[in-house]
Amino acid sequence: MAAVVFHVFLATAVLSTRPLSSDASSRLPANADALVFAWTLKSMCGGLAHPWDPFRGNMFYPDTASLLYTEPLVSLAVQVAPLCALDLDHVTLYNTTYALVLALSALGAWLLAREITGSSAAALVAAAVFAFNTANYDSAARIQIVASQWTPFCFLYLIRFCKGGKLKDAVFMGGAFALQSLSCTYYEIFLAILLLLSVPFWIRLAGGMTEARRRLPGLAAGLVLAAVLVLPVNAAQRLHLDPVLATRPQAQQITLSFFTEVLPTNLLYGSVLGRDRMAYDALYFPGFAPLALALILAWWRVRGGGKGRKDDSGLNPLVFVGLVAFLLAYGARVATPFGEIPGPLSLFSAVPGLGQARVPSRFLMFSRLALALVAAAGAHRILRRFPRREWAKGSLLALVCLAEHWSVPLESWEVSTKNQLPAAYQWLQTSGSSLGPILEFPPSLQRLRREESAWLHTAAFHGLPMANGFSSFRPPWFEFVMEKALQWPDERLLAILRQIGIRAIVVHPRPRGLPELDGATGALLDYAAAHPEQLSLVQSFSDPGRWSGIWSRLGDEKIFAIAPGAPSSPEPPPGPIVDRTGWSCRSTEPDCELAMDGDPATMLRGREAQSRGQFLKVWFKEPKDIEAISVSLGRVAEGFPRDPVFRLLSGDTWSAMDTRLDVEAFLTETMRRSTNPAMTWRFPRATVSGFEIRLRSGGEGFREFQVPEVNAHAPSVQTIPR
Repeated sequence: MAAVVFHVFLATAVLSTRPLSSDASSRLPANADALVFAWTLKSMCGGLAHPWDPFRGNMFYPDTASLLYTEPLVSLAVQVAPLCALDLDHVTLYNTTYALVLALSALGAWLLAREITGSSAAALVAAAVFAFNTANYDSAARIQIVASQWTPFCFLYLIRFCKGGKLKDAVFMGGAFALQSLSCTYYEIFLAILLLLSVPFWIRLAGGMTEARRRLPGLAAGLVLAAVLVLPVNAAQRLHLDPVLATRPQAQQITLSFFTEVLPTNLLYGSVLGRDRMAYDALYFPGFAPLALALILAWWRVRGGGKGRKDDSGLNPLVFVGLVAFLLAYGARVATPFGEIPGPLSLFSAVPGLGQARVPSRFLMFSRLALALVAAAGAHRILRRFPRREWAKGSLLALVCLAEHWSVPLESWEVSTKNQLPAAYQWLQTSGSSLGPILEFPPSLQRLRREESAWLHTAAFHGLPMANGFSSFRPPWFEFVMEKALQWPDERLLAILRQIGIRAIVVHPRPRGLPELDGATGALLDYAAAHPEQLSLVQSFSDPGRWSGIWSRLGDEKIFAIAPGAPSSPEPPPGPIVDRTGWSCRSTEPDCELAMDGDPATMLRGREAQSRGQFLKVWFKEPKDIEAISVSLGRVAEGFPRDPVFRLLSGDTWSAMDTRLDVEAFLTETMRRSTNPAMTWRFPRATVSGFEIRLRSGGEGFREFQVPEVNAHAPSVQTIPR
């Protein structure tokens, strides 16, 4: 029966995800994240074939494991391994996996509800509510958030293990937990918290403490299996991200609209409750039918319908899980009319990895599962009251729940297939392997960095390593290199690219209407024309203008090879750090003392994006001989000061000083994965009483003006005259 039901769920998934399912090779959900995760899934499929080096994607070159900057989707790649073997393109692979995830989610909820209620027909309601809902359609571009399919399997085998104590159920439970964890790190952390909080319920389900103790060996086997599968990936990602793992602020706060609004294409409520998308992960409409079925179950229990009965014995722990998850979804801070107060999730601030989970509303997945099971139990009461044609009535109830969320067509982007790519990328696929790593030029502006995801779509076809990329986290050097590419489209950029190993530049000359990009492109082409010995034209292409949106830059590409440069002689390190005792400071931002307290985890931090005129002034206790100023960036290297000017205080006079940024030292330090890289500006030796860092310019989208630690350096031994 399960096989038949699964195929029904799969057909439902295909029908409800159009046009992603009907145009599987040329459509993706309309969000940059879909491009990222389609590339990730395809790359992780390749990683399964190379288990000795599984996380080496072709973005963020020269990074050796760029898949770890995003959710690597290990479990999903394993799940669709047969499709990987067919060598499907990344777009088709993503859309097919999305439909399979929904079908498996439905199957897991159906099996779990059948275990709890004993009714296969009523369990159809749980499948519809848990899998085919507004939240899963809303998050279509973030397949790792939709991929909750292993959570109901984990609870299913946990219930069976508590009741029967069989070792195989404990092993299956551990395996399901591992698969869920390797699908989505959020759900790994959240599921672990919820399982620990609900331990008393599982002990009671097992028959009390005595029976629970007898199950400890089996439980240990399940935990060991989960740990063996999950911890190596967790450790690899933690170690790789260590230089950039600063705690991230909570991204959103739950409001009533999370539960009352639907997608505009919703079949029943789109014209009344539908809204244009303002943010992802913000639509958790539960549906009215599941709530009504939950009320039926509550009314039945209040009337005493549950006395003396053992059915639904596994429901109580999951109701508890759903209620706790609902509370924790409000996060570590809650906005009130009187200001922010600590939220329920703050009680778990010591949980490893929780500081990176900046969208606590994703706890609501577990609340949705609990609602699905309660609704199925309510449907079971109806079917027992009217037992004739149970399957027909159960299917009808499930269809009502399904109709409340039906939102076809899903919002999507048209993407180019392999045969529709611009000529430059078709050439790169067939003849570009000898070029080596590339830079797509111009890179996106910092405020439009999500557009870098466009290169992941083309990179999934051509396979060449590239410096560009987009993900939740980025290498410490990335923002610096991308910004300097636009600021220095000349020999200074070539020196940077040689240092990180880039050998060719793919230039997109079509005007974007953005002066920063168009000016940088023109300057680079002018430099190439004047210096063909440095940038030699490899190929030039001409394409019709048939692309739009984030692909509007494509067409008429020129590919240049970068000539090898002469080996550079690195500068000696700056002199010793000047003692900061007695320093005082002033800034446009509060708490400037945090930039001098010796702790890179604390920082002077602006309240807004970097802008012209922001400054940090420092006075020494007494005059010092210095020749360099450095800013230690800690784990926020992307927040380096943009376009700073330095002034030195001599007597009562502030004078601007010509400085030279030690680019090579900074890139070397960040590529060595230092957890506290420093940017150093050098200048001629001077005796001064203080210094000032002031921003000459800024721009929308820049990171805040932030200085974890600032230091002045005394002259090095090499510069001290005899």
